[in-house]
Amino acid sequence: MHDVEVEQLEEESQSNQERSESHDDEESQGVEEEQVQVEMENQRNHAPFESSGDEEEGQDEEAEQAEDVPEDGGFQKGSSKPALAPPLSKRATIANMTLDEDTLDCGVCFLPLKRPIFQCDVGHVVCSSCRDKLAPTRRCHMCCAPLARGYRRCHAMEQLVESIRGSCPNAPYGCTVRMAYYDQHPHLQVCRHAPCHCPAEACGFVGSTEALLDHFVVAHKWPCTTGVKVSVMRDVELHDGLNVVSVVHDARQYLFLKIVARTPLGRAISCLCIHPPQVAAAGSLQLTSKNVKWRLKLSYSHDVVDADDHFFHIQNCSFRVACTDLSGGMPNPNECFQFVVPSSVQPDAEATVKVTVDFSIL
Repeated sequence: MHDVEVEQLEEESQSNQERSESHDDEESQGVEEEQVQVEMENQRNHAPFESSGDEEEGQDEEAEQAEDVPEDGGFQKGSSKPALAPPLSKRATIANMTLDEDTLDCGVCFLPLKRPIFQCDVGHVVCSSCRDKLAPTRRCHMCCAPLARGYRRCHAMEQLVESIRGSCPNAPYGCTVRMAYYDQHPHLQVCRHAPCHCPAEACGFVGSTEALLDHFVVAHKWPCTTGVKVSVMRDVELHDGLNVVSVVHDARQYLFLKIVARTPLGRAISCLCIHPPQVAAAGSLQLTSKNVKWRLKLSYSHDVVDADDHFFHIQNCSFRVACTDLSGGMPNPNECFQFVVPSSVQPDAEATVKVTVDFSIL
């Protein structure tokens, strides 16, 4: 009995010793692993940065993907992911779309709508002027619905007409103005790029008056006098055929053609103003001569000396000048007013005839 107890105590002691040794080995191994980790961490902190092969490959792929993104949006090369599109502008140009002009016109006077705009309870719109005229009726002009409180303001329509912008019809001839629909007619009244036609046969040139002046001088080499002012007399030497005179008024240039033709009685001088037709408020075309009226005063003087006599010749005449864009060609000279310088005082051998011009606006 005593021997059995002794053997059990020895076995327990040996087992405890083995467990203690195993625990010491584990602690020693853990300490060694911690030391290795600390050393590796120190090496990473103190060593210069170097990308690993995997990191470099990843960066190369990202760079290639960034280069593959198209500027106009779309899909990246080698990837099914769509590229990020640039943010859309609040002002967009919508192509291949049309809009009926009467949508932007007043339903009563049919003139372009502009602020302030009013509407009935159903939504029929009128301009401010027509609203005032229709106020006593107390009914809508379209649906005849009663208007107890009258027409009310239509802010949505005001925002629409303000947002729609268009190019000038004379954009092909150099005008860069973009305007609201209701500003188109006032702009066309003063647009300097309205086209006119070259009077030369088989020429076909069309352009603004500024472009025409250069065309006359460079292409046709017609005699040209510039810098003439309104209501200021100026001496001009006229050659046979077409002569160009440029008149400046209110910082705007007006072109005049003076035609000199030889006749049995002498040299006949006629004059035309080259100017585009003016758009009327109703949308029809009216000749500019009905709106801008030009008058020209011509004077000619010559001291005649021959073997038998010595006299001084002087003649004056004032007449209205017609305006045209020459789209129908040159008018018939016989239908225009002609200032005739007699051959008795102006010899045919002289190449030019000197006259004094004085332009005025009626």
